Amino acid sequence: MKNILILFFVSSLAFTACDNNNSGSGSASAPTANEALQQKAWDAMMVTHDEVMPKMSDINRVNNELQEWAVANKETIAGRDLERITVSLKELNAADDGMMNWMNALQQLDGLRAEKKHEEIMTYLEEQTQIITKVKGQMLSSIKNGQALLTELKAE
Repeated sequence: MKNILILFFVSSLAFTACDNNNSGSGSASAPTANEALQQKAWDAMMVTHDEVMPKMSDINRVNNELQEWAVANKETIAGRDLERITVSLKELNAADDGMMNWMNALQQLDGLRAEKKHEEIMTYLEEQTQIITKVKGQMLSSIKNGQALLTELKAE
């Protein structure tokens, strides 16, 4: 009888420990209303990022084409054209830097949840959404302007 009681006690502890591991970690539980709002804001922000991230290759391509054109035409390039190329390259590089800086500085949602209150997280995500929206504008504008300049330069 004593062995049965010990076995029952050990079994109860084992089951209790397993149950605590599953429900106590938070990963298996449903998200709270605040966490759902945070995730929605995060996802909306990342939609903007995901729209323009592939444009990084366009930035690099236009940047390289402008530099190659300038090198190939350095003997005949006019001062005004050189200035326009320089400005366009600066815009392309600034847009590239903007995306890279934003991605490097972005705090992940799990880390935010560990350190901040809900209101602070939502404010942070709104600020980051504004920043990535501005970066998107810089990227699209610099690509468009750089491509237009290349077309013009090649037509001359």
